[in-house]
Amino acid sequence: MRLAAQPITRSSLADTAVEHLRAYILEGKLSSADTLTEPRLAELLGISRTPVREAIARLGREGLLVIDKRRGFRVAPVDEATIRHIYPIIAALEAMAVRLSASTPPDVAALRDINRQILSGKSRRVRLFELDREFHSLLVANCPNARLLGLLEEHRRLAGRFDGAARRGMHKPVKSGREHSLIVNDVARGRFESAARRIEQHYLEGIDTVIEWLALQSQGAVQ
Repeated sequence: MRLAAQPITRSSLADTAVEHLRAYILEGKLSSADTLTEPRLAELLGISRTPVREAIARLGREGLLVIDKRRGFRVAPVDEATIRHIYPIIAALEAMAVRLSASTPPDVAALRDINRQILSGKSRRVRLFELDREFHSLLVANCPNARLLGLLEEHRRLAGRFDGAARRGMHKPVKSGREHSLIVNDVARGRFESAARRIEQHYLEGIDTVIEWLALQSQGAVQ
């Protein structure tokens, strides 16, 4: 079969809309209490409704928006059950990525430097969140399976909507930092299976840590 060459165009406006709306959701600038409509978001972004419509559909597939054909759409509410569903998936995906990185290990020195900053006690809440993301991203940066990394990043973004993300920072940075140290030590020694098991445990224990923070926030004990 012969097919005529056809140029593939990228919907840059829709991509931009997705990026902006995702950021607004993850930063808490749009919440489940907001009434959302295509015209309102189009006006907010300064673009037409067509790319906004595509962005809404994509964010719905990511789980950041709840779409109801009769009532429209809204930001997905924070839900403890969702955290319990997402974190085991992230644990399994990141552990698999680390196992696949055995022949192309991450930069151990850089991982240790990031973790030292976490354990120093000098970083503010938002910076702690950034450092944690940098650590976990670098840990799997050399994984040869791009599709796996795409799934992992998608679920990390989704978790960021429900687990407090930058507003939480790291609820227990010392505990997390110590667990990071053990993971890095395993990677440095080429013990990737052990590192993968530690990662799974790290995320599964993190479920209760996140839920504890969310409970404190709902009680007004944290800002």
